Amino acid sequence: MQTALINSTELFLKEVLSSYKIDPSIADPPVILETPLYGSLVPQFLNFAAPGMMTSIIFFLAIGLTALIFVIEKKEGLLERSWIAGVTTIEVMFAHIIGKFFIQAIQVILLLVFVDIIFKVEIKGSIFLAAALIFLEGLCGMSYGLLISSLCEQETEVMQVALGSVFPVFLISGTIWPLEGMPPVMRFLSNFSPLTHPTEAMRCIAAR
Repeated sequence: MQTALINSTELFLKEVLSSYKIDPSIADPPVILETPLYGSLVPQFLNFAAPGMMTSIIFFLAIGLTALIFVIEKKEGLLERSWIAGVTTIEVMFAHIIGKFFIQAIQVILLLVFVDIIFKVEIKGSIFLAAALIFLEGLCGMSYGLLISSLCEQETEVMQVALGSVFPVFLISGTIWPLEGMPPVMRFLSNFSPLTHPTEAMRCIAAR
């Protein structure tokens, strides 16, 4: 609203000056904003929020893929049988990660297709770099899901821990509310969120 009023006032002054045969450039503001190198002169909220939503969606989906793995294996006795058979912890972790690798790749491809074709979000940078960043965020989500699964014993505990930790992480990541508008304490805490810096990086890729 403020920008619209300023622009309307400037146009009115130029029309008045022109009617009196006075140079209308007198009404130009002292600072003139030219066409930006990256992004647009009038940014849209969709282009601001979409990169954060992309990384958040992949992060949450990855948690959902892995958060119940160890809980189910503990209850069914599969994990104990693996230890008795001589399978190491690293082998179990890699088996689950490699198994979810292809699901994660399909999710990333579908996400980029939907964002580009349906929602018309501009990604002016490298699409391969964007896909790699989103995929790494998915690996981060899978790691967090495996951590939750290893600490919890019941499905209800998994839901409580996952929901209780994911929403604060989402709120302080700068996806909806910009980091510059947060209080200093919240802005400091946002540096520890696994979504904050990937979201900023995704915005840079989308704008450039």
